[in-house]
Amino acid sequence: MYIKDRNNVGIMGLLNYSFDDKYSVTATLRSDGSSVFAVGSKYATFKALGLGWVISNESFMNNISLIDRLKMRASYGENGNQAISRYQTLARLASRNAVYGDGSGIVNGVFVNSLANNELGWETTEVYNFGVEFAVLGSRLSGSIDYYTSTTGDLLLDRAIPRTSGQGSILS
Repeated sequence: MYIKDRNNVGIMGLLNYSFDDKYSVTATLRSDGSSVFAVGSKYATFKALGLGWVISNESFMNNISLIDRLKMRASYGENGNQAISRYQTLARLASRNAVYGDGSGIVNGVFVNSLANNELGWETTEVYNFGVEFAVLGSRLSGSIDYYTSTTGDLLLDRAIPRTSGQGSILS
């Protein structure tokens, strides 16, 4: 699959494999590009892997009539965030009036309004998920229980810097 809009481009590959209606594997690889990031950091690759085991389809479960369906799942995946505005990696200028000379004249001056960050890149979240799906009592009662955890790295945020730099923060 190929995705493209004005500022982004993405390519994704997906592989599904199932064996004997008991075991399943899903693998995904996605590469995204975004023009909002610095020159060397515009592209990133994110991967995901999911495994499933339908325990209720195993031969040792044939004599257990209480359980209609029992499946265990585990997955890992990465996701990217590009939630910044265009040109935020570049230094920006703004104008301001200033008093000139003896104070009788005002001139328009230019100053650095925000600092450049030539290393700004993708924020990445890693997610782990473990789950159990079940159906019992002739499928009259069914549900799933999941445990997941996520960790985000390389957060896109304004970081405070010393005011002596001329700025109070930089996007990092």
